[in-house]
Amino acid sequence: MKGVDLEGEEGNKLASSDSEFLMEVLEIREMIEESTDVQYLQQIARQYEARMRAMINDVARAFDTNDVEGAKILTIRLKYISRIQEEASNKAESLSSPSLNPSETVP
Repeated sequence: MKGVDLEGEEGNKLASSDSEFLMEVLEIREMIEESTDVQYLQQIARQYEARMRAMINDVARAFDTNDVEGAKILTIRLKYISRIQEEASNKAESLSSPSLNPSETVP
């Protein structure tokens, strides 16, 4: 977006103004970190993948209606949702793949 630093101070300010959303993010990331249930992690990954798709549509609508402030907030939220989906997916994958013995090699 033109002239908007979503990674810097402006992005942090926008994200921190939504305490309910940030609490959700913290809680789900803690649950992902503590979980060893592959099916549960895969379920979270699927749910957040669906949320990402819906949010991308919302961002597009915000841009279509010239709602720059709305697009900023949604883009920041999308960043968090994307990270949650990625973390859940990666952890599920790492838990479901067999660990290699250090003496084993991958063909």
